[in-house]
Amino acid sequence: MEPHGANPEIKGVVGIQNMGNTCYANSTLQLLRACSEWDAFCLSQNFAEQLQHLPETDANRRILTAYQDILRSLWSAYLPAYVRPLGFISEVCKAVKGTVYETFGMPVPNDSHEYLVYLLDHFHEALKTNHESYRERDSSRCHPHQSNAYLSRKWMESFLVASFEPRRSTLFWNDAKDGAVYELCKSDLSMGGL
Repeated sequence: MEPHGANPEIKGVVGIQNMGNTCYANSTLQLLRACSEWDAFCLSQNFAEQLQHLPETDANRRILTAYQDILRSLWSAYLPAYVRPLGFISEVCKAVKGTVYETFGMPVPNDSHEYLVYLLDHFHEALKTNHESYRERDSSRCHPHQSNAYLSRKWMESFLVASFEPRRSTLFWNDAKDGAVYELCKSDLSMGGL
């Protein structure tokens, strides 16, 4: 339920509180949050059910569900507001303990790009599924140079149909089905003035 008089146009326009050198994490969370397709996917999934095959102590599962929790908090708040990422930061601290990424659990500055790669890796590991039988069955019908493109297209179509935007698959793949052709740019411009 929306608060009385709340403007739906500013729903989700909130910040993330800095909790002692967590600006690298906050900026990374805001960057991920700016990807509307990823947001729609994360907010529409029941990760608790989908990730039942992973133990509750699995770092990949815990980080992905903690991200989903903070994402829900961010999108349910109204301006002016901010969200405290304590639950998310706490899960990351538990996951990095005893690993090469242990500094992500310490109140010290860290690299946002490295943190982004770390999070994406955990999201990927939590969400990946085994499609070996699909790959073996369908790629045998393709020319060897087409098999990767064919499998990518089939996977993307099944993902989008199962997720949230079945039309996007057709629009995207109709444009890309013949592949891209790139030409070498020949220019008389020099880099001398730069």
